[in-house]
Amino acid sequence: MLNIPGRNDCSKMIKGVAVLLLFITGGVTVVDMQFNNLTRQRDFVQLVNLRRDPQNGYAAYFFGNSYHIGAVFPVARIGSGNGEFIVSAGGRTWRLPTQVSVNIEPAAEMLRIWLRQFIAEAHKTKAVLTAYAVELYREAAGVLERCRYLLQGENGK
Repeated sequence: MLNIPGRNDCSKMIKGVAVLLLFITGGVTVVDMQFNNLTRQRDFVQLVNLRRDPQNGYAAYFFGNSYHIGAVFPVARIGSGNGEFIVSAGGRTWRLPTQVSVNIEPAAEMLRIWLRQFIAEAHKTKAVLTAYAVELYREAAGVLERCRYLLQGENGK
């Protein structure tokens, strides 16, 4: 049967692993320091070192071993010229304009035609309303004249 360790047992195991890692780290440091003293290659001791080299690769030094990983895979090409942004990827090319030009002349001409029509209709409406106002004024003047005549007739009694 499988026995699950208790809390004290887990604590002792974690402390033991930590001490083991400390001894390994100390041993690698001492060995690296002695190796550097014998060969005079470096004046420092390193356990872990990660860096990026100029050839788009990564170099790692880990406990005395050197590792190099590097590869460049072209995924896309980006460029610009003649007022456009060019993206090439997967055998296709997309050209995106950076200088956008819009011709609004047809819309402006349509607005000018609409303005002329609007002004013509406004003149017609003004003429109709003026004629209606004149006719209304004549009728109102006649009604007011009759009211004045009737009021003068009643006041004269």
